[in-house]
Amino acid sequence: MNGSLTLTTLGDPFNITYPTAIQTSLDSGASFAKFDKTGRFVAGGRPDGSAVVWDLDTKAPVRWLEGHVKGVTSVDWSRNSRYVLTSSKDWNVIVWDLASETEPPHRRTTVRFDAPIVTASFHPRNSQILLVLLGTGEAYLVDLRKEHRGRFELCEVQEDSDEEGQTNRTARSSKCSLHLYLASEGCGE
Repeated sequence: MNGSLTLTTLGDPFNITYPTAIQTSLDSGASFAKFDKTGRFVAGGRPDGSAVVWDLDTKAPVRWLEGHVKGVTSVDWSRNSRYVLTSSKDWNVIVWDLASETEPPHRRTTVRFDAPIVTASFHPRNSQILLVLLGTGEAYLVDLRKEHRGRFELCEVQEDSDEEGQTNRTARSSKCSLHLYLASEGCGE
């Protein structure tokens, strides 16, 4: 090379490479939605306390998850897409077994907390371990396995802290499941 720069990957800046039209929509609405790991199904949470699972091949609802009395705040899929987790402002996390043939699907478990739930998710590799974040900022790891059953608080909210607005707002596991991340607002001000 003689020191010159050759740009060979520039395309036409007016060539649009993203969708410009809506091809279809899913009936029955949701406040938010999440794909399962295969991309074939979508679960959506609704403000009326229900959740719905759509099949993207047929574009139709295939399961209704009705078990909360207040708005659903998060949904998550297990690794194998058999289970759907819903959390709610009603202080409950419900794990639904989509392999059950009953309607609504069988509740695998219901875990009740002392405050509304902001978000909840499955462990990336084990559908019997849940990560739950409450509206108070408290984060919990819930282990549903018989030999380890328990609820473990990950961090305590500092009641007498000089910092205001430092409550946790989201919680996630790393994909390798070795780390848990908690994020709050108001940091670095």
